Amino acid sequence: MIARSRATLPVVCREVLDPLARVFLKLGFGAGEFATFCKIAYVRAVAEEHKETTGYVNRSRVAVVTGLTRPEVSRLLKSGDNTLASRAWHRHRAARVLDGWHSDPRFASRTGPLPLPVKGAQASFEALVRKYGGDIPAKAVLRELMDAEAINKTRTGLVRPRRRHLALRSHQSTKLAVISMKLGTYLQTLLHNLEHPDDLLYEQTVSRRKVSAAIVPYLRHEIAARGDALLSMISDQLRRPRRDINASQAPNVKFGVSFFVHAAPERRKRRGQ
Repeated sequence: MIARSRATLPVVCREVLDPLARVFLKLGFGAGEFATFCKIAYVRAVAEEHKETTGYVNRSRVAVVTGLTRPEVSRLLKSGDNTLASRAWHRHRAARVLDGWHSDPRFASRTGPLPLPVKGAQASFEALVRKYGGDIPAKAVLRELMDAEAINKTRTGLVRPRRRHLALRSHQSTKLAVISMKLGTYLQTLLHNLEHPDDLLYEQTVSRRKVSAAIVPYLRHEIAARGDALLSMISDQLRRPRRDINASQAPNVKFGVSFFVHAAPERRKRRGQ
């Protein structure tokens, strides 16, 4: 039984991490930064759990559970999110190029980054990528920055940055913040139900792997209409509780309800599988 559970672990991790990785990519983070976030989250989770049970944080115990070294645990506990402020070589390479473009006197002046020719040995985009992008071809970095709308080309063929950060435009980053909030609350519900089987929060799923796409528009319409009606009733109760409930005598808690539809094309097996 243990061996079978271990065999499914990579699949479970992929189901959770694949969409997370796509969110972080949209935010302009590289694999090294994502790994640092994971380390910080691990250390915080173990430290908070130990603090709740013992009243203090034992860094050696945190190192044992997380698999990190004691010096690394100490550094992460001490600096937390500030750890990400240091330059990490495994950051998103295009983001490193933008940073260098704005801060290196060779490619920037006091008024800001200089427009650069794409090719050339001196003060060019190619030279910028060689210094800050590593062994990645300048053409690949140029495409990435153009796709992210982080740079543009002048009429004379020079390239110049439109902003310092690779992350998406502000209105899109707001949407990503909503995604992270909703994902976090759903995972907290699953974790609560795992740890408190006698006090389950409602969480159910109905799905089938093979459903005709013709029925999906009807179901989406019905779910939206009935879901809106139910959420409206819940919202009214949150704002104006029933008269027979003495809400003023109870402590405040954070409470919410979320519904979501999930749909994806059927995965076709490759030949030989």
